[in-house]
Parts: sequence; C-alpha cells; structure tokens
Amino acid sequence: MKYNIIFRHDTRITENKLIKEDKLDVYFLFCGKYTDSTEFKAQLERYDIADRCFAMGLQENVAIVYRAMDVFYFPSVTEGQPNALIEAMLAGLPVLPSNIAPIKEMFPPERKAITVAPENVEQAAEYLSQIIASDERAGIFRYEEWALKRFNPATNFGIFQKEMDRC
Repeated sequence: MKYNIIFRHDTRITENKLIKEDKLDVYFLFCGKYTDSTEFKAQLERYDIADRCFAMGLQENVAIVYRAMDVFYFPSVTEGQPNALIEAMLAGLPVLPSNIAPIKEMFPPERKAITVAPENVEQAAEYLSQIIASDERAGIFRYEEWALKRFNPATNFGIFQKEMDRC
C-alpha cells in the first residue's frame, strides 16, 4: 500500500532519500508558491523522484488536499508559527514537524511533540514508518483536539476584539 505524505515545499529536497533508498513506499505532495513551476519540477527530475511527487502549486481549498493525505511531514528550517502546520493539525493529520525552536514552542507543554531535525532523514523515515504502520502510534502525532482549542479563530478574534475595544 502506498501512502501520501504532504510535504512542505520550501525545505531542501534531500529528503528524497526517503524514496530513493526505499525507506518508505510513499508519494510526496508539494503545495505552495512555485511548486508547479518548471524550475521546481526540474529539481524533482534532477533528484529522480518526479514519478513519486505531485507538484500542485498554490491551492485554494487546502482542506481537500489535507483530507487526501495520510501524514503531514514538515521538515522546515526557517518557520515561525506556520499556518500550514496548524491547518494540518486541525485537519486531524498526524504531523511530523522539525525540531526548530519556533515550531516546538507551538505544541502543548504537557504533551511535547515528537520532532525531528530537518536534515535527519533516517529519523524522519523511522517516525513516518511508525505513523504509517500503526493507527495507535499515529495517534501520538495527532493534535487536532488541542489545536481546535488553541487556534480557534472565533475565540482568538474575540479576544483580539476585546483588546481593541479597550483602547
């Protein structure tokens, strides 16, 4: 069985080792600015992984894209508070984010996220294998309930509005 992994496009493509070295039987989906460009697709060809990747460019209805995925792998090296990661959590996907400080800070302190160094392909492959192999194990990587509370727009905009009203 093949698994779909949504993969953040602005990271290095060295993660192609997950495919080329047969670490996982997966397809990667790249969404976002320039992922449908000729240059980006040429890079996938250079790494000999284009046949296992979907380069979709910007998407208007990302909720549909998330529902098609099995896991959200986010090996970012430069993010602050990434909307894509929040969206994936809200969609109920297991998430495997990078271990950079800004990303680690956005998870519940009582339940630290399992993270991986962006360049640690071996560890990423191990975690992704665990997620794919077991629904129980995948549950450890899910944060939907917490994200619904933490990032609820109605609640957050309400708080913001109250602060604005006080000014």
